[in-house]
Amino acid sequence: MTDSDWTPDDFANAANDFRLRWRPALLALRVSTVQLKDIVSIADPAFVCPVDSTPCEPTLRAKLERFHERFSIYPVTCNLASPFRPLADILDHGGSIYGEHGFIDIHDADGEHLGGYSMRSFTPDYTPPDGGK
Repeated sequence: MTDSDWTPDDFANAANDFRLRWRPALLALRVSTVQLKDIVSIADPAFVCPVDSTPCEPTLRAKLERFHERFSIYPVTCNLASPFRPLADILDHGGSIYGEHGFIDIHDADGEHLGGYSMRSFTPDYTPPDGGK
């Protein structure tokens, strides 16, 4: 057992917050992706914010923070709750996130699997690259 101050319910609630925030964020930006990416960059590749001038470590935690900061500053999304913050919180409290092929699995600080989310199920207008064939 770890010394995380979060319960399994806290991790599950954060994962659910991500799920509930992802779709409105994509709709606001008019993008559709099932990958955990900087969705502001997808919507507006020319957008530059202050955090872009500093190097970003190649860790998931650092990338999530960068995505969150850009999302929070971007004019279209600055009034929306960031979908990236709950995922960063999961990592900050000792949990883990594994993403692959449009799925995200959440584990608590003890490594217990708390659920998996198909990003396809809450991504608007997603069409697979092969057209769903």
